[in-house]
Amino acid sequence: MPVPGDLVGTVVGKYKVVSKIGTGSMGDVYEAMDVDGGWTDVQSVALKVLRLDDETLAARFLREAKTMSLFAHPNIVELVEVGKLDDGRLYFAAELVRGETLRALIDRGPVEPKRALAITRQILEALGHAHAMGVVHRDIKPENVMLVAGSNDVVKILDFGVAKLIGDTPAVLGEGTLTITGYGALGTPYYISPEAVLGRPLDARADLYSIGVLLFEMLTGTPPYMHDDVAVLMRMHAAAPIPPVPDATPGLALVVSEALAKKPDLRFKSAAEMIDAVDAAARSLEEPKKSTDLFGALPLGTDQAPQPEAHPDRAKPRANLPGVAPYQTPTAGSPVVQQARLPSAPPVPAISHGPAMPPAQPYAPPAQPWPAPPSHGGGPVIGVVVPASGHNSAPLFAPPMPHAPHAPQPPNKLLVLAHKHRKLMFAGMGVFVLIIIIAIVALKSGGGGKSTTTATKTEAAPAKRADLVRGAQELIAAGHPGRAVELIEREDVGDDAETLLVLGHARIGANRRLDALAAYERAIKLDKKLAADAQLRTNLARVLDTKDAVAGVVALEVAMRLDPPAQDLVKLQAGNGKIGDVRRRAMAIAEREKFSEGIDRVDSWSLDLAQASNCEDRLAAIVKLRRIADPRAIPALKRAKTHRCVEREVAEAIAYLESRPATP
Repeated sequence: MPVPGDLVGTVVGKYKVVSKIGTGSMGDVYEAMDVDGGWTDVQSVALKVLRLDDETLAARFLREAKTMSLFAHPNIVELVEVGKLDDGRLYFAAELVRGETLRALIDRGPVEPKRALAITRQILEALGHAHAMGVVHRDIKPENVMLVAGSNDVVKILDFGVAKLIGDTPAVLGEGTLTITGYGALGTPYYISPEAVLGRPLDARADLYSIGVLLFEMLTGTPPYMHDDVAVLMRMHAAAPIPPVPDATPGLALVVSEALAKKPDLRFKSAAEMIDAVDAAARSLEEPKKSTDLFGALPLGTDQAPQPEAHPDRAKPRANLPGVAPYQTPTAGSPVVQQARLPSAPPVPAISHGPAMPPAQPYAPPAQPWPAPPSHGGGPVIGVVVPASGHNSAPLFAPPMPHAPHAPQPPNKLLVLAHKHRKLMFAGMGVFVLIIIIAIVALKSGGGGKSTTTATKTEAAPAKRADLVRGAQELIAAGHPGRAVELIEREDVGDDAETLLVLGHARIGANRRLDALAAYERAIKLDKKLAADAQLRTNLARVLDTKDAVAGVVALEVAMRLDPPAQDLVKLQAGNGKIGDVRRRAMAIAEREKFSEGIDRVDSWSLDLAQASNCEDRLAAIVKLRRIADPRAIPALKRAKTHRCVEREVAEAIAYLESRPATP
């Protein structure tokens, strides 16, 4: 008998549940058989059943089913049916994919580049189809990519549960936490795009960024950015340089770097454009690499230089230069200029142990004079003329000339003097060695004092660090935070939490906000008591009051780690923060941590509408203001009438809100 809640052995609609495959964040997945045989292509299906009665999960569940119903692509799992159990739980039946996830493949080590590009291409084809249907996946990661068993890496894309339907009502960022705050219940943000970190509207280029992360991880075995601290990881996606792929070809490096560009406008414009780059990179891997010799002149393994290809321009005669004879190609029967043969030098007598060797005779030139090169009648020939045979008929260099006898050299006076006074010199060397021995003995006898000095230094280290902290604090108080930073950074502070905290204070004063937040994160992690530091809370408020969006987003995460969490700072930013990215991120955090009560959403979304720079963002803000059904949003909507692209939506929202009673 199946256990309560377990569907194994039961019939759901027209499907008989065979076995339980696994459990996900929203429900259970079963293997089932189509007992009616209505679905002739595949008899087995994956039956996904919503486990909990939760409105948010139900909405996400239906979103996934609705999104999957739009697709008909070989690289996307096919939806078969959506229904409801007798107990009211939702389910949908989809194509059953047998194989392994891309995560399992990566866990075995880096993937060969050609194979990685082939997998990436299929993912791009699938998401290109989704993008054409107006859908952004928003949750691309190795766990959502299946490799069909026995299929030579055929890809199937899974889990469209947090996909964005561009034609649907645009989601509030709070709903977007299904993606952005995935490091909670929905996984870690190793694949999140910079614009998602900043809470900006997402489009297809966010998926391309995630694919770039996947490709990087396949090639290297690890994602481009890794950190245990989620806030640090988010900052790395938003601001850290793109790490290079080791030993990548230029084409492969281009694909990765352009896909991982921080700004969406610098990435590939579409999946199709990225596919072209992937194909080019794959072709570059197939091109043979030509190794060269030491001088880069000839391919290794060849005996002679490659002959130039025939070219009509090369048959044209060269222009005559002053003093240079015109070059003529040798033909059969034509005279060929040959290099002159050099005469042999007189033989050198062999060394023997017989009678004394007679004095060397001076070298006499041969009676026959050196032959002169033939004349071309046009002045001297400059350069080397190769014989018709292709080889020189004589040695390239003349034999060595005999050396004239050397004149006798006078004896070295210094050596003569040293030999004469050698006894005195040896006595001096002995005295020198004796002095060295006495010095060594003296040093050894003072060894105990050295140990004492070392111990004293060790004991004085905490005192020195306290002096360092005190000196830095005095510099900060005197208005010299930059000098305080230099003072601390000259020392190796290691894991001293208090010093790191003061370093963060100094960096804030020196406008090194991201570096300051990194020091704060590390200090709090080392010593939880520092999370209650009043100056830290004040400095976070200073960061949030700047126009630095990246630092502001990270400061919000650090604020939630204070003791107690700085919910007041987050709520203030969520309601009327000056920067849209920070304001939307603050709203997401407040909803995630369930303290959004009291935040004035009308003010927040009215600011979104006023600061929107394109029609899509304006439309998203208008829809949110209409949905909240508060007539206080009417003034903000009226100010947006000037934008023709949302003129109709504004009029409809105003008419709807004017019909609503005023909120007390």
